Amino acid sequence: MTNYWTCRMDPPLAQWECCFDNTNRVVTLVQLIEFSRRLTDSGTKLGVYNIIETPGPFAFKQSSKHKYSDHLLHVAETTGNVPFFDLGNGTAKTPAGVLRTPGRICYYDENNILIERPVENIGLLLRQLRAHDVDWGEGFMMQVAPVSISGQTLKLENDQLPPQKICIYISLYTDIWFTKVLGFLEDGFNIRGNVKWFNNTALASRHTPRLNEFISSIRKDTIELGGTWHHVPAEGSATLYSEMTNESGVIL
Repeated sequence: MTNYWTCRMDPPLAQWECCFDNTNRVVTLVQLIEFSRRLTDSGTKLGVYNIIETPGPFAFKQSSKHKYSDHLLHVAETTGNVPFFDLGNGTAKTPAGVLRTPGRICYYDENNILIERPVENIGLLLRQLRAHDVDWGEGFMMQVAPVSISGQTLKLENDQLPPQKICIYISLYTDIWFTKVLGFLEDGFNIRGNVKWFNNTALASRHTPRLNEFISSIRKDTIELGGTWHHVPAEGSATLYSEMTNESGVIL
């Protein structure tokens, strides 16, 4: 079997927005940190999203006694900043460090054996699996995580969160989660011509239910905290995948 899936940068193939309107300071720092704890606990439990390490300026490394929510509280108390999932979406090494947020996914190895394991940089994995396509197809092997979450750094005012909208975005920069994919790396692909889909059900049926459960848990916690949840419309070539996603995740 072949790995028809690819990975790219902006625009994302699917994206969900979680926002808290804090203009009247209805959300406290304690609540926001608890929200981050629930999100990361859910992602780790489901094997979809686990923050192991983040780059500077507020670098983080996970340990048995130091989780991401602990890091947020420590940074808030010592610097007055809250780097609320201000992580970016790339996993390539930088002078400021590296972002490591592995997720457990399925793919076919070099011997066409179905593998399921945690992967941090899905672009590097694809480059290993399809080494003969790297020279010309590097643009579809971008160094991203299986799931990307990006937010913003907030500046505390008198130990309170600022009166502004606070948002994070859950984004997919790889179509490995979908039951059918466009096969950007396949011979004869032409986005402006006839669209040909490739079957990716064998992989998606294994890992996407866990992704959907993760997204549902974030949506539930967002609404419980008085926030809003929004399925962000796709742009550009990503619109071809629009019918495969909804408010609750990826449609199987």
